[in-house]
Amino acid sequence: MASDNFYRNIVVLLGVVATAAMTFWNKIMDWSGNVLFPWLDQNFQEISDLVKQAFVWIDNNVAVPFRNAVKQAWKRLREYLLKWAVHFERHSSNEWVRRWSGYIIKRFENGKVAPVRVEAEEIVSWDELPPDVRKEWLKKGMPNQEVNVTELRDQELEMEMTH
Repeated sequence: MASDNFYRNIVVLLGVVATAAMTFWNKIMDWSGNVLFPWLDQNFQEISDLVKQAFVWIDNNVAVPFRNAVKQAWKRLREYLLKWAVHFERHSSNEWVRRWSGYIIKRFENGKVAPVRVEAEEIVSWDELPPDVRKEWLKKGMPNQEVNVTELRDQELEMEMTH
């Protein structure tokens, strides 16, 4: 059970970090280019270049290396993580079961490797559900939903690499 939580936590952490690193910084850069930099050029020309240089430094020395590290970590994890999904099942108006399940490549003490199914289950409240799960329940009344975490992260990374 402890290793189940470990794998689940690693996948969730990498998912959150990857999403934040790739979308949040891109949104900041879009906003900077469309709003901040033109506003600085117009109102504070004396510091505009300094702020732009700071953004370039952060992008080159923090954001890009961090995103690359997240991509590499996900790529390395995917060597052992075959599939990871989370299934949500409604039990009552404010009680849902969140069931994590997946297949990992496990190395046994004898040196052999094999795919192993890993599962973990917990009761969560409505507030703890992801926004898209709540939205589908409200729109379509879907009491059971599954999110393929590995597929979503793979798609996010693929989109990031093409942009």
